[in-house]
Amino acid sequence: MLLREKIIVLKNQIFSESDLIVKGLNQKGSQLSFIAKGALKSKKRFRGGVLEPSSYIELEFRFSKSSLHYIQQAWFLDDFSKLRTNWQRLNLALYFLSIMEKISQEGEEDCRELFNLLGNSLKQTEISSDLDKLKIYFQTKVLFLQGVLSEKILLPEILNNAIEKHESLLLSSLKKTKLLQNLTQSLNHYLEIP
Repeated sequence: MLLREKIIVLKNQIFSESDLIVKGLNQKGSQLSFIAKGALKSKKRFRGGVLEPSSYIELEFRFSKSSLHYIQQAWFLDDFSKLRTNWQRLNLALYFLSIMEKISQEGEEDCRELFNLLGNSLKQTEISSDLDKLKIYFQTKVLFLQGVLSEKILLPEILNNAIEKHESLLLSSLKKTKLLQNLTQSLNHYLEIP
């Protein structure tokens, strides 16, 4: 039986001469793993880099009881193409994807906020004029959603506003730098990143 799912591609890796393993985050916030047989050779089923990290896609797949489902074909919903026009934007998007890959779990289906945060963060990364503030917003919201920041009163100007409002965050450059360092350290410690 063929199923359909919408995901943001978190990561892909070559599995064999022509196959790809694809990890994605679905709209319920669950991480799913797929194998795309012949993806490196098929121009018809997987055209235009549709399985590349950061792509928001709809895919048709065969369910498997193992952890890898079989992708039959995939279509772009949004390719976030503007990310690839600037190294800093692409680098930040890849950072967001790596964080989501580490914190999302297979079978966890009550984390819709993670999917929304990732999608909105990728959209903002395409257009933001202040990527440092966007990173602060993303890190704060991730730590809050994971229960590391337990009180909204700690950073209400971030936690009470949508990520689209990140550019209006008022911080002195010294405070901004210190906050960014503290959030990065907290997130790295939480995720056990050296």
